[in-house]
Amino acid sequence: MLWTILECIGKIYKMQSLSVAEIMRQTAGILILLTLLSPALLIVTHTSSNASQNMFNVTFQEQGLPSGTQWSVTLNGTTKTSTGSQITFQVNGPAYLQYSVAKAGNYIPTPSSGTLFINSSQLINVSFAPPFIKLIITGFSVISLSNGSAVPELQPGSNYELLVDVKNEGNVQTLIFVEETVTMAGKVYANVTPVESLGAGSQTQVGFEFTPPQSGVYTLDVLVKAGSNISVSQSFPLYVGVSPKLQLFNVTFQEQGLPSGTQWSVTLNGTTKTSTGSQITFQVKGGKYEYSVGQVTGFQAETPSGVIFVNGTTSVRVEFLPLVFLPTPSVKLYYANGSPILNFQVQVNSSFTIKVTVNNQGNYSGKGYLLVLVEPLNLTRQFNYTLPVNGSATFQVSITPPQAGSYTVTVSTYSVTPQGVQLEKESSITFTAVKPTQVSPPTKTNTTSTTTPSNTSKHTNQSSPPAPPTTGGGLNTTLIVGIVVVVVIVFAVVLILRRR
Repeated sequence: MLWTILECIGKIYKMQSLSVAEIMRQTAGILILLTLLSPALLIVTHTSSNASQNMFNVTFQEQGLPSGTQWSVTLNGTTKTSTGSQITFQVNGPAYLQYSVAKAGNYIPTPSSGTLFINSSQLINVSFAPPFIKLIITGFSVISLSNGSAVPELQPGSNYELLVDVKNEGNVQTLIFVEETVTMAGKVYANVTPVESLGAGSQTQVGFEFTPPQSGVYTLDVLVKAGSNISVSQSFPLYVGVSPKLQLFNVTFQEQGLPSGTQWSVTLNGTTKTSTGSQITFQVKGGKYEYSVGQVTGFQAETPSGVIFVNGTTSVRVEFLPLVFLPTPSVKLYYANGSPILNFQVQVNSSFTIKVTVNNQGNYSGKGYLLVLVEPLNLTRQFNYTLPVNGSATFQVSITPPQAGSYTVTVSTYSVTPQGVQLEKESSITFTAVKPTQVSPPTKTNTTSTTTPSNTSKHTNQSSPPAPPTTGGGLNTTLIVGIVVVVVIVFAVVLILRRR
């Protein structure tokens, strides 16, 4: 804009051969053009101000580090460090941002990196642990190379692939040596040792081709090693020309996550067994079976049902997770016309709305209520809610501050359980009421706003308000007036020069 004005001024100075009337006509044209453009400049600047992105808190919560240990997180190229349990960034959204968590001394983070979609405040849990490797054999299967399907029984002279599933439940990558030996009656028929690289938390299938020369019951011995002192082994029978259904096999379900002495149950092939210990074992013939894990009060099985293929001793891990109902509030302020109050300033005696969204960030549905307290007005409002997993509800309170000063809005969420009412989360914001001459709220013309409960938004507590966007209405008016004054002065100078 300034460059265009300078070009116009340059043209006026070059008008030495023009008459005064001609100069006046061209200058008047410039003034008319600026007058016509003034509303457009105001609209563009106002639109640019309203289009600014929202600010959200992204908080990383660490677990596992000794107290006072320094750790760091890099989010979108910005690195922060802390010796406390939390690191918080304020970022613009919505946006996709990448993060990475550095090692803290000898402690390794999980997760160590990832990508976040920021359209609300978020909490990311990071677990630190010393480096370790934990290998487990999770399964075994025999695949017929003629048709690619799994088979319980092999045939002499046919080609098969023997596959062993190995998982690294540790937090560091490692090389694994998988020694696989097939024997029958003390004679070795195959022996291979493939080497694989297995990342932290990863699983792989290691196998080899095998063609049994004759009928009988072979044994596949598997030994998985990572280094000299980390290993796991297991044996599997191979039925060649012999039906495995003639033999019974143990299928053991191993429980993790329940308090000691808690009763749990598993149903396999229509038979249900219960236990207060860590294992439940069935004896079944070879074949394909469906299983289901019974419900336990206050917990849910990570894998409540599944299918297993039995052709030997089989182990199934059942991990229970505690059921958590976690109603989490977030607070925003809005003018009566629906515009967000981004600078946390309002006019005295003007009405505005406190909008609170409660999102269930747990893995269990539940009931509870929201308590909104506004001080020093001593205004209290209570709202009931029932939230499914990932569900949310929005509530609003209209207030009119009677005098200038600082006001605090505190919101608290409670869950109603058989054991009673429990406080879950609490958050607060502070806003300032000022006299009308001290604040110019943004306006919206010809716009109506309707608020309905939402089941999609996710928010966590914001520890600090977002930075207010810069406002440009007053600056634009001053700029335009200045431009007009400059043009008038230039016009006067041209007249003086023409008279000379």
